[in-house]
Amino acid sequence: MTLLDEGGADALSMRSLAAALDSSTATLYRQLPGGKEELEALIVDRLMGETMTELAQELQGSSSRPGVEHLAERIRIGAGTSFRVLRRHPAAARLFLLQRPVGPVALFRQEAGIQQMIRDGLAPADAADTYAALGRLVVGSAVQGADDEVAIVEEVREYYASLDPERFPALSGVTEYPRSLDAEFAYALELFIDGVVARVGNGDPRA
Repeated sequence: MTLLDEGGADALSMRSLAAALDSSTATLYRQLPGGKEELEALIVDRLMGETMTELAQELQGSSSRPGVEHLAERIRIGAGTSFRVLRRHPAAARLFLLQRPVGPVALFRQEAGIQQMIRDGLAPADAADTYAALGRLVVGSAVQGADDEVAIVEEVREYYASLDPERFPALSGVTEYPRSLDAEFAYALELFIDGVVARVGNGDPRA
């Protein structure tokens, strides 16, 4: 995680990890026969564990009773927590684009999340599809994070504002476009939640 956080995706390899641990690649391969692929799977599960720890804290004080009236809040808290964790580790978050999380923590998180959505009123197939789509929204948004994001947003806004208003009336006329990544994610998440809540009682009846 440290290698990824400090050096980005290119900094992670069995060789660089061995050097950071003052070890050898042969020793690492004895512990991780699957090599870098196995290492990446462990990092993904480590991120899921970090999310679960923070999620448990965030859910304190919220209702544990099932019901559609709690569905939106639970999705908002779960997705928001996952987004914040991945935003802290954008290089590691990109690993979610390469593989589906199937480690022990990831499986527990998926099982718990889908079960809760079913208890809150979604049909089983809708609950599974919702969990998957929500994960893509979170990961897809989080991996776009960058240290110079604010400066880039301001630069793009200035460029749009300078466009010919006759050719580009919408782009030149919207003063807050594009918004920050956090604001864009929050907006997309609320649209997503509205659609999910509307599915309750009208979804796919498949088991």
